[in-house]
Amino acid sequence: MVYWDMLGLEFKWETQEYAPFIQHYYHGEGSEFDLIAEGYLDSIYRVFSPEISAWREEVKSRIATRVQTLSRKCKTEGRDVLHENMELRGIQLTPDVTWRGLGLGYILGSTSFFEGFVVDIEVLCCYCVFNYSGELKFSITDAFKHPLDFPIEVGGTPYPITAKWSESISGTGRLSSCP
Repeated sequence: MVYWDMLGLEFKWETQEYAPFIQHYYHGEGSEFDLIAEGYLDSIYRVFSPEISAWREEVKSRIATRVQTLSRKCKTEGRDVLHENMELRGIQLTPDVTWRGLGLGYILGSTSFFEGFVVDIEVLCCYCVFNYSGELKFSITDAFKHPLDFPIEVGGTPYPITAKWSESISGTGRLSSCP
């Protein structure tokens, strides 16, 4: 396609990201649009980078706090090894990601973003070390409807937009106070 940009703005619509959503609106018959299955994981990480980074740090902080509590248990119970499973699910955020990228961010707008984690912690009291491993869990729920911002549908069928994914987390360290 040849065009002449009279204003010199060279504005280019990101049709690669919009097209599948519009196509699904008219031909998907209301079926779910799974962002992960459709190959949008990289876009998700770009759009939700602040939330994902903040959650990683929050989980590491929660683990550090729990490790210190377990470390004190080493002393009071006289144990050599302590294990614990930490789990938290369903923390909901509703960030407005409309302008975090013309593609996926614009499509999602204000969306429901969920985060959680499952982590196993091991404290080796006699060696003054700990380690942990587990998963950070994320999901998105949204809907594609009213593409022209009118309160009526213009020939298509609204549909749910979803994504569920996880990433590994692990680490090790020395106990700050050793029994």
